[in-house]
Amino acid sequence: MRWRGIKSQSQLARISGVSQSCIHHILTRQDGYWPSRRTLLRLARALGTTAPWLTDGVAAAPAEPPPERTGASEPGGYCAEICALVSRQPHSAQRQILAAVRLMTRP
Repeated sequence: MRWRGIKSQSQLARISGVSQSCIHHILTRQDGYWPSRRTLLRLARALGTTAPWLTDGVAAAPAEPPPERTGASEPGGYCAEICALVSRQPHSAQRQILAAVRLMTRP
């Protein structure tokens, strides 16, 4: 919700068409509540993401190759979360994080 600038459960309810009480149950994980696929799809659409990202934190594989883009590609799954977290850091910390990731991903 923060990434999309949505400040409240009520605001997300208005945008998605999902009741605020349902959103509350999902966010608090009350009593093992699990939303329907339709609810997940509505929330995903309102949040500009996918149902697999909401449920598992990973991006779903695209059904077909994405169209070619100019510039940076749009991040998905774990990449979106990493980008959001790193973008809040000062530039010097961003450079250090990138250097650490490069070390960790060396073959």
